[in-house]
Amino acid sequence: MDRLTAKNSQGYWSLKGVQWNSLCEGQVITKDIQQRLTGALCKLKDYEDIGYSPENVEHIRYVLEDAAKELERIQGPTELTKEIWHYLKDF
Repeated sequence: MDRLTAKNSQGYWSLKGVQWNSLCEGQVITKDIQQRLTGALCKLKDYEDIGYSPENVEHIRYVLEDAAKELERIQGPTELTKEIWHYLKDF
């Protein structure tokens, strides 16, 4: 999944392709900005609709890491553990 946010060299984040100052009071919301905001809000809605929060997702990551480590300890690397590690690298 492509990220919706970006971080600059100073560590400040923003909605990808949207400068913070373009969201200030009195600024005109262009069609591009409106589409990006709508896309981000739709993604947030999708997570909320299934009951996920950032804390849930972080917990799932740790559970998957522990499960993959335990499977590898018992069985060695398998297709399943490779798939889990591949999935986790995108977290």
